[in-house]
Amino acid sequence: MDQQASLPAFVRRSLRDGRFTKVLAVNNYQFWPNAELNLVEIQRVMREGGWLVLCLRMHSASRFALAPGVTEDEVADIARLARWVGFRDIRIVKRKVGREASCVIARR
Repeated sequence: MDQQASLPAFVRRSLRDGRFTKVLAVNNYQFWPNAELNLVEIQRVMREGGWLVLCLRMHSASRFALAPGVTEDEVADIARLARWVGFRDIRIVKRKVGREASCVIARR
């Protein structure tokens, strides 16, 4: 199946190959309907050598947590998927910004 066939028409028209040097996604990866397809599409619209940064809120057992967040294993799975679709120089950076977060950083 053509990967672009599943994208809305306005996305297919507006995002040409190699248009972006940087892509940032913060706390929305868990809502992507097909992570593999979406990473392949992100890779298509990025220039060679461009950077992808996926920031993820980590799981918290706190009853005040606004969203469930992801586990360390899920972050590692996301990094492996990014490598599998062709991203390189992948690293995971962890920070506490109000609450624990991890970013998967990769180069196209």
